[in-house]
Amino acid sequence: MRRTDRLADELGIKYGVSAVYTEKSSDEIPPSALISGKQDKRQLMDSFGSFVAIMDGMVLILVAAAVILGIVVLYNLGVMSYVERSRELATLKVLGFRSGKIGRLLISQNVWLTVIGVVLGLPAGIGVLHWLLAALASEYELKLMLGPLTYSVSVLLTFGVSLLVGWMVSRKNKKINMVEALKDAE
Repeated sequence: MRRTDRLADELGIKYGVSAVYTEKSSDEIPPSALISGKQDKRQLMDSFGSFVAIMDGMVLILVAAAVILGIVVLYNLGVMSYVERSRELATLKVLGFRSGKIGRLLISQNVWLTVIGVVLGLPAGIGVLHWLLAALASEYELKLMLGPLTYSVSVLLTFGVSLLVGWMVSRKNKKINMVEALKDAE
C-alpha cells in the first residue's frame, strides 16, 4: 500500500495535511506548519453532543410554538363556529338540553374533526419529511427516523390541544342568552 504523500508526489499533486482527526490526544501530535487543526475522538464527540443538544432545544421550541399556534388558531375557529351556531345552541337549550350535554356534543364534534385531521395529516407529514430529506440529502447527512414514540406524541399532543380548545369553547355555552340568540335575525 502506498502512502498518501508518496502517491501525491508521483501524480504531481501538492500534498498537505490541513486537519488531523485521531484516537490519540490532540496534544500528542507534534506541531507542524502543514497542520492547521487537530481534534481527537473525545473533542469530536463533545462537539457533536453539543450540536445534538442545540438541535433538541430547537425542536422543543418548534413543538411549543406549534402547540401555542394550534391553540390560538383552533380557539379562534371554535369561537367563530360557536358564534355562528349560537342560535342552534340556544334552540337546543330551549328544547331542554343541558349545558353539559351541549358541551359534550361540541367537544365530540371537535374530536371527530381531529380524528380526520390525524388520519389525513400523518401521511401528508411523512410525505413532506421525505421530500425535505431528498431536497437536503446533497447538503447534509440526514436520516429520517420516525418510530412509534414520534407518532404517539404527535397524536396525543394533537388530541390534547383539540380537547383543551373544545373544552374552552364549550364553556361559553353556559353563558348563552337564549332569548337574545333566538331574537337575532340570520
